[in-house]
Amino acid sequence: MARRRPTRKNSPSPFRPSIEALEARDVPATITWDVAGHATGGDWSVGANWVGGTAPTAADDAVITLTKAGTVGYNLSTPTGVGSITTSSFTTFNVNKGTVTVAASGSTGFLSGSVNVASGATLEVNAGAKVQLNPAAVVNVGGILSVDSPASFVVRYGDYTNVNVTSGGLLKVNNASFTTVGSPSYANKIVIGSGGNFKSTNSTFAWDAVTLDANATVSVGDVTTSAFDTTVTTPVKFEPVFVGNKRFRDVLLTGTTVQSVLTLDPLGIDASQQRYVFPQGTFTVAAGTAMNFTAGTKVFFQPAAVVNVGGILSVESPASVVVRYGDYTNVNVTS
Repeated sequence: MARRRPTRKNSPSPFRPSIEALEARDVPATITWDVAGHATGGDWSVGANWVGGTAPTAADDAVITLTKAGTVGYNLSTPTGVGSITTSSFTTFNVNKGTVTVAASGSTGFLSGSVNVASGATLEVNAGAKVQLNPAAVVNVGGILSVDSPASFVVRYGDYTNVNVTSGGLLKVNNASFTTVGSPSYANKIVIGSGGNFKSTNSTFAWDAVTLDANATVSVGDVTTSAFDTTVTTPVKFEPVFVGNKRFRDVLLTGTTVQSVLTLDPLGIDASQQRYVFPQGTFTVAAGTAMNFTAGTKVFFQPAAVVNVGGILSVESPASVVVRYGDYTNVNVTS
């Protein structure tokens, strides 16, 4: 009888533990201003001014809730970042130098006090960041306020919450939205003041109004492919700046005189809701000048608006001119 060979058992492979390197990630933290030690504010960059002894970085949500009037300022020429900024109504936040960049931490920053961006300084709201202005919060821009794709700037309806662009300042918006929450109450405006500039590409504006001063520095090509679901108040001379955008509602024209030839065409790729509004006051088409309402243009005269025509007023079919009943709204054709 043949002898059976013994079965050989395979010995298990030795286990060799190893350490696998993981992707480094920053965990967002909430960094709170030390109100007890610095009740009236101080320097943003000084770590001792914050609870825990460290100033916020790009991964952090900064919370500054002063309980009496005070100012927190960023004063370094070097840039810094933060995930979001939340302030109380007593807190004024100043960007005095350099650049403060609000990144996308996933949190919404709630600004309840004033924000001032000084000449030569920049406040950037970058892609994915969310900022809400609470009632009566005001952002004054003497430097640059940049709101970039696809950041959102939300205003809660309340008493006169504005973004004011002053002389030398620039509001630069790219693929972003300015929207509202809450019930309508008082006007919330973007105001481009004397010497201020406004550039927008592929963005949406749905606050109560966008207003341009007669001495703003906007030019043709500065505002493109944007939607204005609001009232735009603009001097007559800046009407060409808004050609080539997506849509409008009321475009309220300010100024008193046509300088040469003013041609009002339907504005926007979708002009179904757009109309030009002449407010209360006197507007003059002087001798040697002309104002043309082209086909499809809608024009609305508010009560007590008066147009004196010493030159040419041309209305082409099927343009429409509507007057609201009120005190002495006239078109006067003179000698």
